Amino acid sequence: MQNIDVKASKVKRLQFRILDNKKGDRNMTKANEFVEYMINRCKVDSRLVSLIGPMNKAYNLMVGAYAEAQGLDAEEFKDQYAKILRACQKWQEA
Repeated sequence: MQNIDVKASKVKRLQFRILDNKKGDRNMTKANEFVEYMINRCKVDSRLVSLIGPMNKAYNLMVGAYAEAQGLDAEEFKDQYAKILRACQKWQEA
């Protein structure tokens, strides 16, 4: 059980790292709200990740749009987010 708690803690730290980068602008367009929802939903739904995962055009568009909306470097965010998804998937499988 402790191993799962350690993994959950690590996932949570990675998630906060992304959330800390936000500009705090809550006047988002519906498109930006959707992209943010999908980014967060992928963290908790491994089935969704298997459909819209890395190496998929929809994934690249979604992650790129989120990075742009948050003022983040797109390539750096894609790498960081892929690590988060892998950690979340391992946690869900445990």
